[in-house]
Order: sequence, then structure tokens, then C-alpha cells
Amino acid sequence: KDGGYMVSGRFDGVRTCPVKPYRAFVDAFTQFTNQVVAEGEEAVEQLRAAIEENIVVGTNILTDMIPALTRILGEEKPDARGRAVHRGGNAVSRFVVVFKAFLGTITTRKPLVLVLEDIHLADPCSIMLMQVLAAETGVSLV
Repeated sequence: KDGGYMVSGRFDGVRTCPVKPYRAFVDAFTQFTNQVVAEGEEAVEQLRAAIEENIVVGTNILTDMIPALTRILGEEKPDARGRAVHRGGNAVSRFVVVFKAFLGTITTRKPLVLVLEDIHLADPCSIMLMQVLAAETGVSLV
């Protein structure tokens, strides 16, 4: 029960046209969300607090890409100008930075096994994300 999370996603260039970026990651972290929610409200609240502590601004980038995460994070509060807060840089760079912080937060709580299938069908954004994660964490892509 407390051993960790195992999630998977499959790249499928045929499923959508044009290909949606990060499709396998979206599927995998939808599974992750379902697993956390199944643990109960206390687990959801603990994870939400940890994420909010480590990702002060930008959780809307995660929920925009992985809508199921709103079940854990809720909707991000708009800033004083009534817009969701975004930092500088392009959208891909912002997503990578926030996603790395998100992964770092959830993996300090419990181990995570992420299985990505059919990476030969991965979109360019997903390939770049896998390369960044592998380079910065020292994990090899198997």
C-alpha cells in the first residue's frame, strides 16, 4: 500500500492528429492522480500542500497539460490582474521547469515507476522532456 506508485503511458501517433504533445505523460499522470485520490482525502491534502510549498507559481501549467491533476491541485488562483500567473520564457520551457519540480515533490513522498511505451512514436516535446529528465536526474532511459 505504501510502497509507491507505478504508472504508464503509451505514445500513439495514430490516436490524435495532429499529435498531442506529452500524450503518454498525460495518461501516466492521470493514473497517478487516480491512485492518490484512491488513497483518500488525507493523502490528497498532504500532496497538495507539498506541491504548493515547492511550486509557488505555475501549477496551472500542470493542470492545463494534465487536467486530472485539478483533482489534487484544484484551480490555480489568478493574480491581482485576474489572469493565471506565468513566468517568462516559452510555454515548453515553463512546463519543463514546473514538471521537474512536480516530479521532485512527488518522488520525495513515495517512489514512482514511470513506464513509457512506444517511445519511437513520441512527439518532439516528449522526447525533449525525457532527455532533460534523464540528464538532470542521472536516470538512463531504458
